[in-house]
Amino acid sequence: MNNRTAVYRQIRAQRTWRPLGKMSWWRIVAGVTLLLLALLLSGVPAQRLAASGRFEAAERLILSRAWMEKYKPESLRFIRAGVLYEHGEEAAAGELLRNINPSDLSEGEAREYEVLLEALGPGQT
Repeated sequence: MNNRTAVYRQIRAQRTWRPLGKMSWWRIVAGVTLLLLALLLSGVPAQRLAASGRFEAAERLILSRAWMEKYKPESLRFIRAGVLYEHGEEAAAGELLRNINPSDLSEGEAREYEVLLEALGPGQT
């Protein structure tokens, strides 16, 4: 009986660890590529850049504007307001900032939102 248990355990161990040994380099590259593509399409890197105050780079990094408009409209408006502010269009930036609910922004974006409001002054918002 003991021999059967040892054989069973050996078969089970082989089945458990075999798929990990079959990971080839192209599967790893494909997995990493898909992960990066998902992050880019979801707008996470753009939100991080906007939270650090680099709005033009954040706008260029948005690959799927339609996805951002549907699922993260506040972040998209915030990025657009930052770009308008960087281009010197304070009135348009203030108008966009008025339409943003800061509770829908991430923590870093909310801090940058406050900085942008202070920079615009009381007359613009």
